Amino acid sequence: MELRKFRHILPPLLIFLSSVFIFSCMSPVPQNEINEEPLIRVLIDRLPPYGKIEFKSKGTFTVIGGSLFGKAIENRIEIKANESGLVINDSPSETDTIEIYSSSTISYNGIEYPGIFRVVLTNGYIYLINVLPLEQYLECVVPSEMPATWSIEALKAQAITSRTYALYSIKNSKNILFDVYASYKSQVYKGLRNLHPKSTRAVIDTRGLVITHKDEIIPAFFHATSGGFIEDSSLLLDKSLPYLKPSVDNFSKFNYRSRWDTTISTREFSKIIFGSENITIKEIIIPYRLPSGSVKEVNIIGITKNGEEISNTISVHKLRELIPSILSPKFSVELKDKVIKFSGYGWGHGVGLSQWGSKEMAEQGYNYREIIKFYFKDTDITRLY
Repeated sequence: MELRKFRHILPPLLIFLSSVFIFSCMSPVPQNEINEEPLIRVLIDRLPPYGKIEFKSKGTFTVIGGSLFGKAIENRIEIKANESGLVINDSPSETDTIEIYSSSTISYNGIEYPGIFRVVLTNGYIYLINVLPLEQYLECVVPSEMPATWSIEALKAQAITSRTYALYSIKNSKNILFDVYASYKSQVYKGLRNLHPKSTRAVIDTRGLVITHKDEIIPAFFHATSGGFIEDSSLLLDKSLPYLKPSVDNFSKFNYRSRWDTTISTREFSKIIFGSENITIKEIIIPYRLPSGSVKEVNIIGITKNGEEISNTISVHKLRELIPSILSPKFSVELKDKVIKFSGYGWGHGVGLSQWGSKEMAEQGYNYREIIKFYFKDTDITRLY
């Protein structure tokens, strides 16, 4: 499938960029007012205001903003910051916000991106935000989140889930600059790097379809594999939602990383938890578990060199962030000699759609609607545009 690129002359460009600016500054619209494809703002990077930022393109750049409005630049843009704002190729822009358009794709850190880039200097950082149509974003997200070689029905289920998650994020974003991260914090987005005809077809065939509950777009969480048990939404949110309830998932019991274990030395663990290797780990306590067996927090007891007992209670999300080899909140822990062993099941938080479970369901003949209905109870699939 031929890669679609923006190729416009300047007047349509200015119209397009004006619409981008309007969309980016507006408050999120209610779901019942979404009747056409929206734009999405993806945070690609956040950098300190020193050093330089470089964009490349095979086409011609056009800079929109400040004193450089409409300036055409060939092939390469270098951005720095000073006390008066952003500096483009050594020319002061006299503004803290610019937008960069190219007649081709835009390359940053070796990755090509569609759409435009908004560069914002604020709160001591430079934010690089990729703004593009939602469906084009999804064509890049789906093969970054799920292997494009998998069944088309699993890919369609992922496309609808990712679209729903993105629209929910647009509607409920608490950040005025962007809607989603480009990482696992939201959905993995690697520009055009993983684009594939099969996953693109899954996005096109499900265009505008989202998951709703009582006519509202839901927070459509997903993860790699549940390991056999879907988690309650209260693990991620402050409340339990009727369509994200705990349930048995037989489709995820025996697939990739449904069972795992990892070890870490007590010295390394002590340094991570207490900031020092000289604290002896005495005990690791799991105060309580959710019905699925998931851990919400861990209490670590240590002994200092002076014999003083200290403790640190840490959430399971923070623990997994500090030790990525702990693949899920569903684990047991064993402290033996100078080694700590974590043994668990599932990969990811376990809430919502299981990607490996979707693969198994598709291979057994289930279609994307049946997959979504299995993982998101009592929901509807609604076409918004």
